[in-house]
Amino acid sequence: MIKNYQPNGTGLVSYGFSILDNVAQPGYTKWSIVYDQTNLRVYFRTSTEREIKYADLQKFDFSCSTRVRVLDINFSHPGNVDNFFRSYTTQANRNLIQQSYHNTPNLTSASNAELEPLVLHPETFTCE
Repeated sequence: MIKNYQPNGTGLVSYGFSILDNVAQPGYTKWSIVYDQTNLRVYFRTSTEREIKYADLQKFDFSCSTRVRVLDINFSHPGNVDNFFRSYTTQANRNLIQQSYHNTPNLTSASNAELEPLVLHPETFTCE
């Protein structure tokens, strides 16, 4: 499919998503991501929010002195989402993990106590 790309008005990002649509597994594919390595952008959409969003990596500070930032990829806002990233918190991670487990078949029986090691795992990382 990549070899067949013809620049006929369809942009590379749209073409990338069309390839991903062709290989998606209905009911299983939860999100799709296209990386623009030239412009340092990450484009994505989810199964529940189909409009394309993107983050401009050139605008992020990846140094160890800055706080880790997170984004709810399922929120409704097409286009640039740089301003929607928020500082990471343990509670935000706890909410995400509990929601993910409690809404996933075969994982719903996991207790919050069993999930707590997953919640706290990011706290073990260091930046060097």
